[in-house]
Amino acid sequence: MMELEVPCKQKDKDKEEQEAPFSLSKVTPGSRKAERKWHSRARSIPKAVIVRRSLLSDAVRILEHVNFQYGIGDAYLDDVFGRKVDVESGNRQLVSYLRNEGLEGSIQVKWSDTLSCTACMATSGGPRKLNKPHRRKYTLFLNSTRENMYLRAHGLTALANHEIGTHYYRARNDGFQVWYPCRAKFDMSRSRCYEMLLSEEGLATLNTYLSLNCKLLWKPALTYSHMAQRMDTDELYSHIQCCVLDPDIRRKIVLRAKRSHGLKSSEGTDYFGCGWDQCYFIGAVNILRQLDNIDFTLMHSGKLSVEDCERVGRLAKTTVLKLPQFICTEENARLYCCTLAEIKAANFL
Repeated sequence: MMELEVPCKQKDKDKEEQEAPFSLSKVTPGSRKAERKWHSRARSIPKAVIVRRSLLSDAVRILEHVNFQYGIGDAYLDDVFGRKVDVESGNRQLVSYLRNEGLEGSIQVKWSDTLSCTACMATSGGPRKLNKPHRRKYTLFLNSTRENMYLRAHGLTALANHEIGTHYYRARNDGFQVWYPCRAKFDMSRSRCYEMLLSEEGLATLNTYLSLNCKLLWKPALTYSHMAQRMDTDELYSHIQCCVLDPDIRRKIVLRAKRSHGLKSSEGTDYFGCGWDQCYFIGAVNILRQLDNIDFTLMHSGKLSVEDCERVGRLAKTTVLKLPQFICTEENARLYCCTLAEIKAANFL
């Protein structure tokens, strides 16, 4: 899920956060309040947008190939994401990931059984116009229920590459860039517009699959294709059974797919719903089809859309950047691009 930012009042002195960097217990009342605030912010994004169908054949082809290769999506999950693990085991994976990235103490990690999404990277700090990067604090909320398909032996690393490797690093680096206080001044995409969401979640989706042994974009293709189905809730729940049997995963997909679903334009030609969830697949495909024209180090240097890289790339500060391990050196960046090319080929793009 895209990183959310919550401004807080500026104080003369920063109060040091007393909480431990990892919490295995349920979210505390105080953090529960912050969680609701962050998610109310997420819900403020307009939900009724056009549901796209132009990539439906691409998504269906991926789903059919997974069924041909694995029999059903459940077998794909077991093979690619590994066996299911408990929260304690998953937390140890995250501790190791943050240690390897040199981020110990930089991100608060909290598990919750009330999240409507799989995970959410949240940010708090001073007003944007003051541009005080050192005041920003980051919290990663994670779903601790069985609906979290990434709570598996190999899944947490993939999820960490999505939430931390993409959303955290882009948000952190963005605070040091000249455009951070006023994006409009540089004719850049608004931080919460549809075009930015395509680039943000498309890049995060691709980073999710860097560490997995199968590069088929099964989950984003599944979400995209079933959002495009004009079925009621019960019909869609039964229809998804051809791709995955796990009732928790099916229920979550249906609930997210049916938000604001069914609205039609006055002409009756366009179909509206919460098409934002299709951005994962659309954004990933858009990036894969432009691999040779994108500077991926620059994409991780701030909250930039693919189009923004062409507009302000020359202005980006590089001396203060902190990059994820998978792209932090010239050799890693080369291997990163090779892996993306592998993902492109695996998904018939």
